[in-house]
Amino acid sequence: MEAITIYQCEDGTRFDAEEDAKEYESLCEEVKRVMIPMGERTHECNNGEEYIQHDPKDVNKSLHDFLVLCANTLTYCHKPLMECAEGKRHIIYADYIISECNFKTLTDANFRFHCTNMESGREYEQPYYAINEDKFKNE
Repeated sequence: MEAITIYQCEDGTRFDAEEDAKEYESLCEEVKRVMIPMGERTHECNNGEEYIQHDPKDVNKSLHDFLVLCANTLTYCHKPLMECAEGKRHIIYADYIISECNFKTLTDANFRFHCTNMESGREYEQPYYAINEDKFKNE
């Protein structure tokens, strides 16, 4: 039997190489930095009834900075991600690239944007409520 070493990052992602784990932890810190305007998701919202209110300008700035970070991290898709950040390409392209990149920290942050109505700044538990906000708006 042979003993092996696994390096586990703060979000539970595991790596065989310490260098890879340190690089990923650095990415996690960068994601936290660009998400600062949105704050931490401190609690789970009840289905459609509760939300976390953000300033829409802060949400849009966080999204822009996040997409730039993704473009600089996922260099093989730099151009389409930057086009999404600049509003030249539909955001669905960025969603696809990020969902396929296999970086938990990026997919988790991207999910928060899906749960947030970009016009009102309301962050819900699930994307459904952000898209159908008029049906579940908490008055």
